[in-house]
Amino acid sequence: MTSAAAELVASAAGLRSVRLELQADCYAGVWVKNASTTAGSSGRPLIVDATDADVSAALDTASRIGDDYIQSELGGGRVNESQFTHGTSAQRQKWYLTGVPVRGLDEL
Repeated sequence: MTSAAAELVASAAGLRSVRLELQADCYAGVWVKNASTTAGSSGRPLIVDATDADVSAALDTASRIGDDYIQSELGGGRVNESQFTHGTSAQRQKWYLTGVPVRGLDEL
């Protein structure tokens, strides 16, 4: 395999990884919305209603775990999109918020 072909394969794998992680962020939003109406083994809801502060905290976390933030703030200051595995901070926030109002996966 040539160097160019190897880079193309790695890039495609990275893109698939980013898409999977952003899907997980969306599902996290769906979960937080639905966990307050889903009973656990005790018969009580898994969590109390998520507040605006809870959503803000999740968005703050998402802003600090995007590949761009990690590379620029914790990895020496250079952002290399070809090395992304989880998506940018903005993408992670967007997909979490996409999931929050969803009542079921059939709505996605």
